[in-house]
Amino acid sequence: MDERPLLETLAARLRERPFEVDAAIAAAVGLVTVVAPAQTYHGAEFPAFVLGVLLVAPLAWRRRAPVPAAAVVTVAGLLELVAGTDFLAANVAALMMVYALAAYAPPWAARAGLLLGLAGAVLASLRWYSADSSDALLVTVGAIAVSVVAAWALGRLRRSRLGEVVGLAERARLLEVERDQEMRLAATAERARIAREMHDVVAHSLSVVIAQANGGRYAGRTDPEAATGALEAIAGTGRQALTDMRALLGVLREDRREEYAPQPDVAAIPVLVDDVRASGLDVDLLVEGEPRPMAAGPQLAAYRIVQESLTNVLKHAGPACRAWVRLHWRPDVLELSVLDDGRGAGAVTGDGRGQGLRGMAERAQLHRGRLEAGPAAAAGSACTRCCRSGGTVIRVVLVDDQQMVRAGFRMVIDSQPDLTVVGEAGDGEAAVALLRSTPADVVLMDVRMPGTDGIEATRQVTALPDPPRVVVLTTFDLDEYVVAAIGAGASGFLLKDAPPEEMLDAVRTVHAGDSVIAASSTRRLLQHVAPMLRGAAPTTVGGGTELTELTPREREVLVQMALGATNTEIAQRLFVSEATVKTHVGRVLAKTASRDRVQAVVLAYRTGLVSPADLLRDA
Repeated sequence: MDERPLLETLAARLRERPFEVDAAIAAAVGLVTVVAPAQTYHGAEFPAFVLGVLLVAPLAWRRRAPVPAAAVVTVAGLLELVAGTDFLAANVAALMMVYALAAYAPPWAARAGLLLGLAGAVLASLRWYSADSSDALLVTVGAIAVSVVAAWALGRLRRSRLGEVVGLAERARLLEVERDQEMRLAATAERARIAREMHDVVAHSLSVVIAQANGGRYAGRTDPEAATGALEAIAGTGRQALTDMRALLGVLREDRREEYAPQPDVAAIPVLVDDVRASGLDVDLLVEGEPRPMAAGPQLAAYRIVQESLTNVLKHAGPACRAWVRLHWRPDVLELSVLDDGRGAGAVTGDGRGQGLRGMAERAQLHRGRLEAGPAAAAGSACTRCCRSGGTVIRVVLVDDQQMVRAGFRMVIDSQPDLTVVGEAGDGEAAVALLRSTPADVVLMDVRMPGTDGIEATRQVTALPDPPRVVVLTTFDLDEYVVAAIGAGASGFLLKDAPPEEMLDAVRTVHAGDSVIAASSTRRLLQHVAPMLRGAAPTTVGGGTELTELTPREREVLVQMALGATNTEIAQRLFVSEATVKTHVGRVLAKTASRDRVQAVVLAYRTGLVSPADLLRDA
């Protein structure tokens, strides 16, 4: 029979009862060193017995209370020195207590136990072994001292082992927590994916079925042929939906022996348009540009977004409408547009709990795209989606005289699939020379560098043929830096302590043709241009027509933006959370059709919401 399980069970039970184990050890030591040799202490049996008990009994508390137990053993040892008894066998308890202090007591008590043990070795040798020979004294002191050091060293090893066990247990606990969190996140992501897929399949198919059923019901009275075609379309759509549903649910089974068809991609959009056209919707497909290779994820997202958009047309645009699907292949994005003219009576409205737009927005954000949905200029609705094709990567050059700073920026940038660092330079002159021979899209430029500084380098870089866009990154938020950087042709100005996400967004923003200026630097830039604005009369007083849609709170936020306040400062001044400020800023930009904060601030000055005097007074 295997004894390992039994031994492991016994060891586990002993570890769960440390005091009982120590009490048993103390009793065993007392039996061997106090009770058994009691008859050998001639003339001092009682004092020797009492001192032996005082030395051994504290061993029961060597783990639960090592410091008080050691104190009792120390006092008993001192009493033994002056009691006149022979050297007691129970003194072995002193070595066991030195071990306990080293293993279980605080570090200071462990060191104190070692010192007391060595001192006890000297005192015991002087008391019992110094009668005739100094050589014998030295040998005795050395022997006892070696025993003390050995006991202390064993205790330290025990402490290290206990620390390793505790560390392993904590690591196992953290790994278990991390595993549970990852499982919950994976389950949440999978539920969201399945919900999107289920909605795409069911909603689209049911919309076609409803449209065909309604058409067949009316056409059947006068055109039985049309009714028959409608029923055939309903049957075909139902079969296709059932096939898609079976494939979607089949992947949830553990049995993966069955082969499934691949997910639809951009190449399947013409077939999708033909199917919708066959259901009765007048829809045209327009393809512009040269198709580019795309990953499977963005292709599936593009197909599903077109599918959901056409489903919305069937549900909301009415029976007498026309739709257009446009695929525009650009150098770095695929732009999808689904438009309808919305003629005829609107469809019956739903309960307002549809998941279509939410699912499309999630798909777009998943692949760094943007979704726009709403009424178009004419009657009808428009849904637009931009997917990065993955063929174009933004090339970035880092210019900074500190190699560690460049290394940090490189790690952040290279972690993004659409960004890559193509070169580095330690000063402005080297940067200009590098950019003459290395094509780049965006340059992250430091200001203070030896030789040619960042401002002059920016001026030379922007004068190159087909120049890259420059974002100035600096530690110093100074007036002359902000104005000089913009004057030299920089497309953005950020501080080096900006969050990595803000820097990455700035690279993508300037590459797209926009500008970026740190919120904390807006006030300094406006203070520079305030004298130029002082002579210009505002269009209206108190805000023009561009600001009519703003709520009073959004106007307050815009005023603070115009005064150069950051989101954190706005939150403190208006006594709201920073998340609320971000929401208000986004609404201000959307309602005023402003590309960024700078445009919104210029609008605030142009409409008279803020005057140069307010800016200078706030400064």
